[in-house]
Amino acid sequence: DISDLDGYINSGVLLMDADAIRAEPELMDRMQDMRAAQGYPTVDQDRINLLFRDRMTWLDPGWNCSWGRLSRQRRLQQGLPSTPPDSGPMILHFHGPQQTVAQDALSGC
Repeated sequence: DISDLDGYINSGVLLMDADAIRAEPELMDRMQDMRAAQGYPTVDQDRINLLFRDRMTWLDPGWNCSWGRLSRQRRLQQGLPSTPPDSGPMILHFHGPQQTVAQDALSGC
């Protein structure tokens, strides 16, 4: 059931332990069941949340930094099982109508 949003993740940037997944043949089979995934509104994202509920560690928001929002994203994620914060963004996510140059964006993260 994915209606409980506690612990729901956005699957935009994932770091997966492929060896651990391959060590569980039933999990591998469920991951490869594309028909089961098609029944969810966000397809892969909902399916990933269902399959890995209670098995995830949140990446520090710097791994998918929305420019200008890193401090706020880290504040919102406090208390969740998470990787330690790094000094800055590792992946810089440009979105929205406002355009910027990379140097300006990096100073905003």
